[in-house]
Amino acid sequence: MSTQTDHGHGLISRPELTPDAVWYEAAGWINQSFFQGRTSLNEKKLRSRYLEITQRRNKIAHDADLIDGELEQRRPIDQASVSDAIDWIERIALAVAQVLDDQG
Repeated sequence: MSTQTDHGHGLISRPELTPDAVWYEAAGWINQSFFQGRTSLNEKKLRSRYLEITQRRNKIAHDADLIDGELEQRRPIDQASVSDAIDWIERIALAVAQVLDDQG
């Protein structure tokens, strides 16, 4: 079975159900692989960043990214924040896949 088949849907749809150990190991992997140990990313910060990204995605997909209580005004977004979100999604996906593959 693949990592996606075993764990992918649960992580994407309900990250709060992902064990703390996976987030801890994924944070360590990101620290070493992307930042060469120069950051202090931990499992709480990583999970929080993932939730920020998924919540914004849900606002875009389900609420047309409208500001709460407004029918015509959307939340601001720019190229830099989009690129940053994409970079984090890639880091998180690679790190979690690595952790789950190591466990399998």
